[in-house]
Amino acid sequence: MNSAKSDKRRGRRPRPLRLTSPIHKANRQVALNMSENMTGFGIGPSEAHTLSYLESYGPCPIGELVRVFGYKKPTMTSMLDRLERRGLVTRELNASDRRSFLIEITPAGVALAQTARVLVEKTGPRNLKKSIDR
Repeated sequence: MNSAKSDKRRGRRPRPLRLTSPIHKANRQVALNMSENMTGFGIGPSEAHTLSYLESYGPCPIGELVRVFGYKKPTMTSMLDRLERRGLVTRELNASDRRSFLIEITPAGVALAQTARVLVEKTGPRNLKKSIDR
């Protein structure tokens, strides 16, 4: 019998998870590192990741960004609004589908995406391994 179920039946709270997956820990460590290091740039890890994607695969429609990142459309739209106000991306009507917009990274956005990439690379496999092993 599952111990969490038996604890629940006995009126006790289930034991907390004792192990977090290595992938989750590594992802969390990169996000924390980026949050700390990107503070002076005024963007967070999600925005940095979006800029990095746009640098490699843009311009692309908002729907593609929603699918790739798994955000809800209003969340992605809000993020793109912030990036656009800062001059990091532009929104243009999609010539092949006039119901949508293409998002393109600006030169300022490229510079910030490259800075974010350097910060992620500085985290490095050794530092991630240390944080996973803790």
